[in-house]
Parts: sequence; C-alpha cells; structure tokens
Amino acid sequence: MGRAVPVHVDTYRDEPISFAPALLDEVILRELLDEVGLPLFMNFVARMSASALNHQARLAQAAQESDHASARLTAHALIGLLGHFGLKRATALARRIEKAPEPAREAGLALAEMEQILSDSLELLPVRAGRIAA
Repeated sequence: MGRAVPVHVDTYRDEPISFAPALLDEVILRELLDEVGLPLFMNFVARMSASALNHQARLAQAAQESDHASARLTAHALIGLLGHFGLKRATALARRIEKAPEPAREAGLALAEMEQILSDSLELLPVRAGRIAA
C-alpha cells in the first residue's frame, strides 16, 4: 500500500481531493474488526453501503434543487457514517461539500467524484477487512 500525500481537509478547498489520503484507514478498520468480528463487520458494511448510497442520492437531489441546507446536512451525515468505517477519501470529499460556501453547488460539482470514490471504497472495504481479519 502506497503512502498518501498528506492534506489538511478541515477547510474548504485546501487541495484537490485527488491529493486526499488513501481510500481506507486500516487502523480504523482493524479497531472495528477487533471490536465486532468479521461476520458482524460485514453486516455493518452492507448496511452502511446502502445508507451511503442513499445519502449520495440525497446530495444529488440537493444539488439539483440548490438546497444548501440539505446538502450541508447530508454531507455532515456522510462524514460520520463514512468516517466510522475509515473511508478517508470519501469522508474528505463530504467534508469539502459541508464546508463549502454553497454546499449544494459543491455537491453538484463533486457528484461524479463522490460516486467513483464511494464505488472504489465500498468495493475495497470487504477485501481489506478480510485480509486484516485473516
């Protein structure tokens, strides 16, 4: 696994998200796996994936309707959800949307990027978890 280029993601648009940390934080994954075990973890991942995709759809709707409050709240919910599973890059992108002056506009600009990052992260998560648990 390569090293991530460090980026400070607490402020709006410090750097392009492509310079964000690696997709997954294996320390967080390891802690969660140690706490709940692989079978329950995989159940959590399935539920989290469905919820994350639901939030992604809400972001798309907020962007379409220029609903900044909804975009900000949805991005905030994603930060907590994705962060709990160590999805670092997706969390960084959600944080960027939340902190934007116009979150709905930022969500619209970031939708394709969010779809790709979530897809990559959700595909990699069970594989990494299986390797960690082995």
